[in-house]
Amino acid sequence: VGNARGACTVSQDLLKQAIALVNAPGTPDFAAVQEFQQRTCELQMVNLIQLPVEELRCFFINIFNVLVLQARITSKAPVSDAHIVPRCSFFRNTSYQVGKYFYSLDDVCRGILRAKKCIFLQCDARVHFALSYGTPATPPPRVFTPENLERELEAATRKFCSERVRVDMAQGEVTLPVIFDWYRKDFSSSPVGLLNWVAPRLPTSLANQLSQLSQRKEIKITFE
Repeated sequence: VGNARGACTVSQDLLKQAIALVNAPGTPDFAAVQEFQQRTCELQMVNLIQLPVEELRCFFINIFNVLVLQARITSKAPVSDAHIVPRCSFFRNTSYQVGKYFYSLDDVCRGILRAKKCIFLQCDARVHFALSYGTPATPPPRVFTPENLERELEAATRKFCSERVRVDMAQGEVTLPVIFDWYRKDFSSSPVGLLNWVAPRLPTSLANQLSQLSQRKEIKITFE
């Protein structure tokens, strides 16, 4: 058995292996999938007690993505955004045992990373651009590291928003990724506040347009 490895190291290695399996051409090799599933058992040896906050956040981001990828590999994950809504049955019923406790996708996303049930973590809305549901409306999975988590979260947020946000000055309309609608309260309680959250994370020209639009009395915001 030996000594258990660090939580973040385990999560990073599992996520790298899961990404490789999903991206492999053709049907995943049965032996490789079996080996991967066996390696996830190492999570039962992970110790999260006294883990620094950034390491804890990093661990759960990576493990969320591992769990979604494993469900995809075993054909248990929804592939349509129409079936991915907060707290749906897939989120509640898909889980890992970490140490002595079981954590579902809902526990990780809502309870821990969104700080609904975890008093020592604050909700960082950028986490929504780090979590992949395996559907077009969410970003592809990537490996996060505790030592660079701040920079990596900001980079992931900027990349996703830059690719998905559209501004139509003539129509006075802003199109935002549907993630902003799903988790609106994590970003801002008002439409202007939502635009102010997005603007600094956009390319300069797009940010300027958004800033001008936010000064108007009427702004139409759509989500897709």
